[in-house]
Amino acid sequence: MKAGHFLKLGASTDILIVLFISAVIFGLSGFMELSEKLLILTRPFEAYQLDELPMALFSLFFGMAWFSWKRMRQTLSEMELRLVAQRNLQDVVKENKRLANKYIHLQEEERRLLARELHDELGQGLNAIKIDAVNIREESETDTLVRGSAESIVKVSTDIYQLVRNLTHRLRPVALDELGLSPAIKYLIDSWQKRHSATKCRFVSDGDFEELAENVNITIFRLVQEGLTNVTKHANAKNIEIALHRISNDDSFEFIEVLIKDDGVGIKNKTTKGGLGLVGIRERVEALQGSFQVESGKSNKGTTIKAVVPLR
Repeated sequence: MKAGHFLKLGASTDILIVLFISAVIFGLSGFMELSEKLLILTRPFEAYQLDELPMALFSLFFGMAWFSWKRMRQTLSEMELRLVAQRNLQDVVKENKRLANKYIHLQEEERRLLARELHDELGQGLNAIKIDAVNIREESETDTLVRGSAESIVKVSTDIYQLVRNLTHRLRPVALDELGLSPAIKYLIDSWQKRHSATKCRFVSDGDFEELAENVNITIFRLVQEGLTNVTKHANAKNIEIALHRISNDDSFEFIEVLIKDDGVGIKNKTTKGGLGLVGIRERVEALQGSFQVESGKSNKGTTIKAVVPLR
């Protein structure tokens, strides 16, 4: 049964109870002649007009009934407006999540195209410059000035090419497309570990991460990427643990849980939790109907990032 039907049943029951009590009181009043007795009792106080009290109470009864009816109408109207506002808010939230998903998709597509352009156009151009500079260097054995300039061009073009290569990998993780989620994260961690040898990073994964949706893959990858960036910039940690689990419960509900823990400096206040990087990751996770938490350990030591992304 619907809630409205239960409300109707409750109102009908209340009316029957009121009518029953009124009938009982009427019967008792007639049997005991309470009105006559009340007149006798109030006759000595005629100067105070106590015999008019029943009429005043009768008027008060109707006044309170009218007041209750007005308040009930007002309450029902407010409840209806709140329900409409709540439905509108839910529609707005759904629309925001849809737009967030679309924005993230367009952002990743733009990054992919930009990475391809950098690799194909700028990368090939730098390689051509390097090849020409090498040829000039080899052909100018006697001219030390030209040879030195060519050597400088080779070095600069090599450095720029490496920067472009690193940038393209950050814009669009090639390993994610070629290897899959778990190996791509492992490759990301290994590359990060080479640049930050003072910090030990441990990675564990449990479950099947093949054939996941593109938005799930890129969201989890960006989450780990941002977690490592956060540790580098703020945590000053010595140890990091990153765990990736695919979990199913009894209701056949599947989700991926991501945990990133470090033993560095914890987050001191809620304002720090709102860093642009973490805010962006939170929006990505929540756009997938997931949850995102950032907590500090005891005595403000260590930080734990936990994300749960449902699979549909």
